Amino acid sequence: MSRFMNLFDFPAEVLLNILEQLNRDELEQISMLSKAMFEFLGPRKLLGDWEYNQFVQGKTLIFKLNRMRPINYTNHDPTNIRIKDGFFRTLKRIKLCHLRFRTIVIDEYFFAQLHKDLPYCKEIHFEVSFDWVNWDEVQDDVLSKITKVLIHQNNYLQKKETVRNFRRMSNVRHVVYQFQEYLKMQEVFNYLNCDRIEILEADQFDFPDISKFPALKSFCLPIHDDIHSKVIKCLATSQLRKLDLSYTGAEFLESAMESLSKFIGISKLETLILPISGITTEMFEPLARAIPQSNLIHLEFGGYKIKDEAIACLFDHIADSKLEILRMNQFGSLSSQALIRNLNECNLRYLDVRVNRYLGDVFLAAKDSNLCCLHLDLYKAEETEYVYNCMLKCPLSTLYVQGERFTYSHSSLYANLSKFPNLTKVVFRLVNLTTKAHIFSQQLQQSEIRSLTLTDCGLYGTSLETLGYGVAASKLEMLDLCRNRKIQTREVLKFVEQVKDSELANLYFSVGDRNDIYNEATVTAEDYKQLRNILGTSPMKVYLI
Repeated sequence: MSRFMNLFDFPAEVLLNILEQLNRDELEQISMLSKAMFEFLGPRKLLGDWEYNQFVQGKTLIFKLNRMRPINYTNHDPTNIRIKDGFFRTLKRIKLCHLRFRTIVIDEYFFAQLHKDLPYCKEIHFEVSFDWVNWDEVQDDVLSKITKVLIHQNNYLQKKETVRNFRRMSNVRHVVYQFQEYLKMQEVFNYLNCDRIEILEADQFDFPDISKFPALKSFCLPIHDDIHSKVIKCLATSQLRKLDLSYTGAEFLESAMESLSKFIGISKLETLILPISGITTEMFEPLARAIPQSNLIHLEFGGYKIKDEAIACLFDHIADSKLEILRMNQFGSLSSQALIRNLNECNLRYLDVRVNRYLGDVFLAAKDSNLCCLHLDLYKAEETEYVYNCMLKCPLSTLYVQGERFTYSHSSLYANLSKFPNLTKVVFRLVNLTTKAHIFSQQLQQSEIRSLTLTDCGLYGTSLETLGYGVAASKLEMLDLCRNRKIQTREVLKFVEQVKDSELANLYFSVGDRNDIYNEATVTAEDYKQLRNILGTSPMKVYLI
């Protein structure tokens, strides 16, 4: 059997039929050599970003009732879903315990059925759902692997037994919670080992006294009256390394920014995430001046009301700071003249910015800088010979390009990738390659790119076939085509045939139209067999998502 990675978006019955055909040796080989993952969700579009990223890396097994393709589905209400007993009997019969994963994400319904038969894993993320677990039957060694707990107001109900068993989950480090009633929240935290909790994520509701969490490193704050100033004032004495204020309402933002400017210099904060809208120049400039005295390494902010002078102020002070990652989101008409100031004198290694003018100057400014990763959100960026010449001097190793419209304005990048001397990783999103695939394929053959992700780039049919010729002759080791609509199974099989003897080690595909989240999977068990036959003894791993 070839080292084949199979990630399927099959209905549960089809998937289980396939798994039953594998013997124990094959299961172990898939698990240990290919880190295969069998997931029992519906369409991939229902996954969150973290789950999706872990999923495609083959590191996480996910059992979640509310996101699973239903077997019995009543009135479109996830609470009415009941999985047939045969489903669980089959799961146990194929001995999932032979598989190995880093993480298992599981809700209470699946946990009740499978806690005795879970595969080997290092950690479990547990989502409180409904009162289905007989906690007396659950072994302490299983509970000790739970490192993350998700608790929501709408499923708290009268879950006294589940809450009491939080005490047995001795290694919980990460809590996501949503409570409208402060007393209920306090009751839950009384049962958790607060001394060990490092990450708190609150969702639009109240918050606990963070002084009771001595190990707290990361806090995502909810939208709530004036709590931001209270928390920010604790920065001087807390161990917080990451503060996420992205949910801050506009009415509380000014006071939060004012407090942040005063306390950030004496805090241990290394990551600060601000809202992508609502921040004005007047709010931002005091913070920019305080950054050199801080420990900030990672800063994210945005807003249409931040003008060039505020960005210029930031870059006037950035050379004396520790900043390495800077993400500037959703600017209306920011020119690059402000952002390139002092770029070659600072410590920035990652820059995410929207550019609508002077694209060449950005590359030129990066020539003598520490930048190794540039994320460009392009909007009517200029294309001139000057831009091309500046590329030749740019030492970037990673380039992210995001287009807003399918226009010719992005051709200077996809048609000139080989001009970047050190480029090894490229990500394109919303860049139309349908009619330009032949140029792009030529660039791949001439470049040193090892990792390529193409998202919503209009690749299917003839353009996908053209890309295949370029990939086959390139140095690519990883190709992710997951989020391109309209790709059909027969096209996947043909593409794999084209590239199976290339240097590709990992190939990711999604099949069918992902606009419809309830779209039935277009991959069948017969397609799976064909794919295995095409691969033969090739070591390449194919992910079908």
